[in-house]
Amino acid sequence: FFLMIRRPPRSTQSRSSAASDVYKRQVMNSVMITMVIACFLMILLTIKDDINKKIAVEVDQVRIDIQRCAEEYRLNKCLRDERVPAMEDFCTEREKCMNQDPLQVVRSSKMSASLVAEIINSFVEPLSLKTMGFILALVFGTIIFWNCALMGLSLIHIS
Repeated sequence: FFLMIRRPPRSTQSRSSAASDVYKRQVMNSVMITMVIACFLMILLTIKDDINKKIAVEVDQVRIDIQRCAEEYRLNKCLRDERVPAMEDFCTEREKCMNQDPLQVVRSSKMSASLVAEIINSFVEPLSLKTMGFILALVFGTIIFWNCALMGLSLIHIS
């Protein structure tokens, strides 16, 4: 039935308003995408900051371990000229412990993976599936709403 109804030819005014609606829709989509990207970047920066804090804590812990090893090395008389042969293995371990680089220990792949996993879990764990679903539905619903609303406006201008 609707195919039989002929629309009058579009005037230049309706064409320009249709083009204007397309630009409005593009602007709204750009704004929405920019907001999503900004939120994503804020999350990444927060995670990076958390990683740096965790690394600092781990480096401090390794430094404490190094100090403990140095103290044990000194107390057990592990200096080369004072070392007892029975303590050779113990003293060698303490010497390796004292000479390690704290940043190198923390930046090892196993330690880094553990830190990243811990931070991501602490970020995602408090969010329930309902909350994550709601956030995604809100973002996509807003995008769909704006597109439908602007498309409806363009249909009003056309007819």
